[in-house]
Amino acid sequence: MKEKNNIFYTAVGLVLAIGVLGLIFGLYKEIDKAEAQETEETNLFAGYVLSGYAWSENIGWISFNCKNNNSCETVDYKVKVNDDKTLSGYAWSENIGWISFNASDLGGCPSAPCNAKISDDNKNITGWARAIRPKNPENQTLGGWEGWIKLSDLNKGYKLEITEITPNPNSSVKKYQISGFVWGGGGNSRDSAVIGWTSFKGDTYGVVIEPEPTGEPSPTETTDGNGDCNQNQPSIEVSPSFQEGYRGNSLTYHLTITNNDSSDCLSSNFSSLITDNSIKTNSCLTYSPTKVFGPQKISPQNSVKTSFTVTIKDNCEEGRTYESEIETIKDTLSVNTLFKTKVLKPTISPPPSCFKCSFINNSNYYKLCNELTRLNIASGIVGANDWIYIKFPITDITSFTLTRDVGNIECRYINNSFDDSNKDCAFDKNNLGTAAVRAVAGRFSITLRVEYSNGDVCEENYEFNGYSGIGNAWRELPSF
Repeated sequence: MKEKNNIFYTAVGLVLAIGVLGLIFGLYKEIDKAEAQETEETNLFAGYVLSGYAWSENIGWISFNCKNNNSCETVDYKVKVNDDKTLSGYAWSENIGWISFNASDLGGCPSAPCNAKISDDNKNITGWARAIRPKNPENQTLGGWEGWIKLSDLNKGYKLEITEITPNPNSSVKKYQISGFVWGGGGNSRDSAVIGWTSFKGDTYGVVIEPEPTGEPSPTETTDGNGDCNQNQPSIEVSPSFQEGYRGNSLTYHLTITNNDSSDCLSSNFSSLITDNSIKTNSCLTYSPTKVFGPQKISPQNSVKTSFTVTIKDNCEEGRTYESEIETIKDTLSVNTLFKTKVLKPTISPPPSCFKCSFINNSNYYKLCNELTRLNIASGIVGANDWIYIKFPITDITSFTLTRDVGNIECRYINNSFDDSNKDCAFDKNNLGTAAVRAVAGRFSITLRVEYSNGDVCEENYEFNGYSGIGNAWRELPSF
């Protein structure tokens, strides 16, 4: 009887032990699940702001923070990240004005989701932004465009990506780079593409997500391990470092200052100016402004970008390269940075162009064709299947011929009649003097030729580069 009782108690003990182990295992699973959920929902960007510049070939620079150009005392603006990872605030374009990321301005967007927001995995930005001027036009129009800017569309091959770029991996203060393209359109017509493609990252510019300064830390928090933050050399870059131009040209340079102090240091005062020796030696150049930056504080692990111009006066020596110097002072530390300007010597004055070109059929965007093609080949701003628009003279001419080498495409206007049966080129019948030709992927050239009634001929050839990664390859758009 005693042996049976022992067997019984042993069995009961085993059952109880298994039950306890099961409860412990289940508890650990719930803890892991809760921790995973907490990690997934953590907002890495709480209290962060966007800063820096994006670039649109159609409208130029877009600033995301007033600190980019030291204008916060005049107009305080920025785009910030909210607790729920949505974006809010304003960016600024000198050509189209305010661009809103506020939910109150994004209702009724062309397709959901409307709110600009960082994705759950913290890798992308989705939704929309909107230019305010088309929404509140103030008696101005932008070709029927309603201001919508789409931040990502995976079906059409573009998105904004987020990558950590914290200089010091051990720093508790993180910094993130935004890269990729957005599309400045949303309607169903070519006129909707006022902004067109906008890049958030280039060789000399970009938009970053970084902590918003909350004031200076106390003096007890300003050591970087050796007790002397101010001896850390800042990074100073002038881009481009070399440019060429003719007499009378004004060239734009960009100065980027990076404070390389560790994140536990105080912000430092920076100022940059063209050196007196440069102003004296290069007296035929005009620098504007000569005080390029500051004095202004820059927080550790942050960069500030500003611009200045160099104008080549008529008394500059043609063919000569002028070396200029910027001195940047960080508190008591000084760094000198060189850049060069070459004065071109034209052998033969080029004749005035007979034609103007644009990637948008809008009178505000036409420029000399050689300027447009040069920008295109350098920056890649025309997509395969996009249209290139041409303005040609219409008075006292007998014919105009447009040809594209790829595909042997040709359209002609002869004695007030049109020959544009090919689908890759066309004339605007309601606006005489306007033609269009479709871009293709890769290098291609177009030849424009006009014959005047007095026998004169004007013929020009331009080379373009069509990019298959951008543009309207996913939809067929009419030329006019």
